[in-house]
Amino acid sequence: MAVSGGLLCGAAVVTLLCLLNGAEAGDPVQWGYDKGDGPSAWPDLYKRWCSGRKQSPIKLTTAQSVYDPSLDTYTISEPAYAGKQYKILNDGHKVLVDFQNMRVNLSLNRHERECFRPHHVHWHWGDKNSIGSEHWLEGKQYPLEGHIVMWDCRFWDSFAEAAHGIDGLAVLGVFYEIDNSVQLSPDRGIGEIISFFDRPQVSSCDQCVNKDYNNPGVNLPAFSIKELLPKDMSSYFVYYGSLTTPDCRENVMWTVFREPIKIPQSAMDKFRNLSMPQNSTTGLRRPMVNNFRGPMPLNPADPIGARRQLSRSFGSDVGAAMAVCAPDKRLLVLAASLLAVAGLAACRG
Repeated sequence: MAVSGGLLCGAAVVTLLCLLNGAEAGDPVQWGYDKGDGPSAWPDLYKRWCSGRKQSPIKLTTAQSVYDPSLDTYTISEPAYAGKQYKILNDGHKVLVDFQNMRVNLSLNRHERECFRPHHVHWHWGDKNSIGSEHWLEGKQYPLEGHIVMWDCRFWDSFAEAAHGIDGLAVLGVFYEIDNSVQLSPDRGIGEIISFFDRPQVSSCDQCVNKDYNNPGVNLPAFSIKELLPKDMSSYFVYYGSLTTPDCRENVMWTVFREPIKIPQSAMDKFRNLSMPQNSTTGLRRPMVNNFRGPMPLNPADPIGARRQLSRSFGSDVGAAMAVCAPDKRLLVLAASLLAVAGLAACRG
């Protein structure tokens, strides 16, 4: 993946556990999505990053973004998948698929020397169709959002190395919307993933309350990464931000596609049937829903510090183009006044 203007500079250190489980290795603080340990509490629980200036997610709007013609269509170079395996598991906060070091490269047509390799994909969703996605698009929140976590394979030999290196990480965000006319194949992409949701290691993870526990997961036949991306990979937003779970480390280059993937309501219900770990007091499992963070400001209100830019790959509309090209109204008034004076002087002469 390539972006203009050095948007990928300044990525910080992050650990493997941070990406898979959302917390920094060895961090004793427990977090979740409830009132006492949820997003509103994270800035106090994780002061270093969760209260930072470059947090994610954000609201994506055409009006507040800048068109960058250098942002090109994504291309994917993939190996043969026959006989290969992924891992699918429940980590107590979300469901994820580990790509098991598959050699899949994402690049741009005009930047063949750059590549990012997917490491895993996870999802965030709500308890109803009007909420769930972490990013908002033109004021709309989708019921489900997928995040494909990637590492830079130009300068690093493995995810572990890239996770500790500068400019090592990036995430692709994909929206999902409900369309009951869609029929998912149980042997491809999101349909195949959902077909594994009834497995014990996926449906719940009571042991995940122990931060040192790693769910071994279930083998999942490998499939093309393209099946997790929208058909239109030419229209997207790009900005520099953070992880959306603690410790909210600000080291992520985000790409969020405009076109959503369509799934039927029955598929969305399968996500909502997954479970959080058992409650230590009641012994009951809670539905795994509303595991998302609300949008953060693109830039804080105070003027101190660096300012972020939201870029987009698709062109501006005519109105926006005209606004860019239009001269200042005060200059027009001044020019008209000067012409009037010049005309009057010519008449008198």
